[in-house]
Amino acid sequence: MYEQLNIEDYQAHFVNNQDADYVLIDVREQKEFVAGHLPNAIHLPLSELNLRMDEVDKTKHIVLVCHTGVRSEMAAQALSANGYNNLYNLLEGTKGWINRGLSIEA
Repeated sequence: MYEQLNIEDYQAHFVNNQDADYVLIDVREQKEFVAGHLPNAIHLPLSELNLRMDEVDKTKHIVLVCHTGVRSEMAAQALSANGYNNLYNLLEGTKGWINRGLSIEA
């Protein structure tokens, strides 16, 4: 199972919470990621997820992001099917983040 998470809740529960033990995974392709991504995101393309799933820390909350929330939801489904818990799909993705005028890293 995984939860849908809007940007405001992501900021409140994870970004602004110093006690939050989480990882933010951007599942977009390399070209998209280097063009700009959310702060502190690590890159693990959806196309490589099945081969690299063991790199994802099961002990942490896992927030998944893509451009609009579609590919990150696919990643959440795949991780969930493989026994991962504490999964969150960031609704509106990077596009929603940018549309709110929030900063990105390149």
